[in-house]
Amino acid sequence: MKRFFKQFALVVFILIGAQTCAHAGQIYWATAAGEIQRANADGTNVETLVDQVASYWGIALDAPNGKMYWAGTTPDGGKDGILRANLNGTNVEELVSGLEDADGVALDLSNQKVYWSETAEEHIRRANLNGTAMEEVVSPSYLWSPEDLALDIDGGKIYWTGATGSGDAVRRANLDGSQVEEVVTGLAWAQGIALDLGTGKMYWATSWPGFSKIQRANLDGTNAEDVLVDLTSPRGIALDLDDDIIYWAEQDTGSIWRANLDGTGSEVIITGLTSPQGIAFIPEPGSLALFGAGVVGILGYLFLKRKRTLLRRG
Repeated sequence: MKRFFKQFALVVFILIGAQTCAHAGQIYWATAAGEIQRANADGTNVETLVDQVASYWGIALDAPNGKMYWAGTTPDGGKDGILRANLNGTNVEELVSGLEDADGVALDLSNQKVYWSETAEEHIRRANLNGTAMEEVVSPSYLWSPEDLALDIDGGKIYWTGATGSGDAVRRANLDGSQVEEVVTGLAWAQGIALDLGTGKMYWATSWPGFSKIQRANLDGTNAEDVLVDLTSPRGIALDLDDDIIYWAEQDTGSIWRANLDGTGSEVIITGLTSPQGIAFIPEPGSLALFGAGVVGILGYLFLKRKRTLLRRG
């Protein structure tokens, strides 16, 4: 009986640990009021990391190096730029300045590049992570008010949302800007975009009154379908692919929401924000490491106990 209860306790411990880790992680978002904020994945413990007289839009995270990048008005209140800081908001740096309406931001950590879109000047550009060697990727001749963007590094593609001559669309091109193509058309004010490369899906938000929704399709634009409908004003979206969760920022209601990737279980987790825009998610490596160490320790204990038992019998 004692042996049964010991084994039962171990199983309970593992299940509790797994449940805890399943919801571990943090969400970061930028606001039009010049704030960079974050919270736990369940919406608790909201923190303001950066608060300046500015307007911020897209945001991207470099978790391995403890950095975050975002687009928006530079601290001097002039034109837009690309900024970065530590994940706790310290050491704010202005990497690129003199931009017009910088919006979406995406990172290519393999090649040490930051990409961004410029809505007014209709550019998609990139630079080194320290802001040097800026270059144009997609020229204005292929763009009309680009909004958010996302990268498929292994597939060699960049995806972005933006306007066309007949409504908004999702477009893609090679990472060098060649072979621009429209993959989804006829959208109403397309906003945030995120990729699930494991299943070959892309998700995007549209924010036109009466057509505010989150949709998804294959990476080539086929099999488009609604995921969440009757939303208010979705802006940025982010995916937690380990737990199949989508997060999005509702600009007009000042809130952060989440749901399962199939659209079920929709819930608001944060309210009272000032025009949240881009959003990003990172898992909590500390919790995962702690849980993993606990599991390894348990397995080691059971192995040694079994070994001692065999030695006694031998």
